[in-house]
This record gives sequence, C-alpha cells and structure tokens, in this order.
Amino acid sequence: MEKIIEKIEVYHFINYLLPGIIFGTIFTEITQKNFFNDNIILAIIEYYFVGLVLSRIGSIIIKPILEKLKIITCVKYSQYINCSETDNKVELLQREANQYRTYISVFLCLTILAIYYSFINNIFYNISLLFLALTVLFILSYRKQLKFIIERLQYANQKK
Repeated sequence: MEKIIEKIEVYHFINYLLPGIIFGTIFTEITQKNFFNDNIILAIIEYYFVGLVLSRIGSIIIKPILEKLKIITCVKYSQYINCSETDNKVELLQREANQYRTYISVFLCLTILAIYYSFINNIFYNISLLFLALTVLFILSYRKQLKFIIERLQYANQKK
C-alpha cells in the first residue's frame, strides 16, 4: 500500500486523488449510496479516476466556457513554453491554477448533484448553496492565478 502511495506524484495526488476523495465522500453523503469499493486499494484507484475525470471536465469543458464568458484570459502555449524555460515559477503557478480549475469542477458537479437530488427527493439541500459559493470562490481564485501567470509571461517577454 505504501509503495503505491509513494509512486503517486504530488501533482497527481493534489489534482486527481484528493479531488476524487472529496467528491466521492460528499457524493456518498448526498446520495446515501456508496459507489466506491471497501477495499482501500481499489477505492484509491476509483477516487483517482474520479479526480482524473473531474480534472478533464475542468480542462475540456469549464475552461473554454470561462474563456468564452471572458471570465478568464489565457495566453498562447508557445508563450508559456518560452517563459517556462527561463522561469520555473511559471510551471508552479500553472499547477496551482490547474488545481483551482479542478476544484471548480468538483464543486460545480456537487452543486448539480445536490440540486438534482433536491428535485427527486422534494427537499432542498442547503449544502448546494455552499457548493455554489465554493464554485464561485475557485473561479475567482483561478482567474487571479491566471492573471499572475499572464503578468509573469508578459514581463519575461519584455525582457527578451
């Protein structure tokens, strides 16, 4: 078990496993159904996969929507590559931005889930308001982080 956890990179733990565990735990509380295995090793694999899916939802669905709504702006990948060759802090800032984007996915999906269960059970889950607030919080955090990255890239490009 320890060998498996040691092999998981910190980035994968933070961006996939942890969001998967958070989503899975809250999902189980809302639905009162445990879809995750009781075997800890299998559960870790399942949580990791759920986190991976949530990360892809953030990357493929949420990011383009936020760009179209002009909530965030991004730079060309080539600018990022050029700057990251001389400034290793940009990569760290990008990882943090990716974390925020994944948590947007986590809390947006939990908001949708809580609202759905509110309708089918004819009760209102107050927690859906908390999830919505956390979604907004992470959208604002993501936006702020991307601004830091853009400013750093612009500064690096001016120096060249």
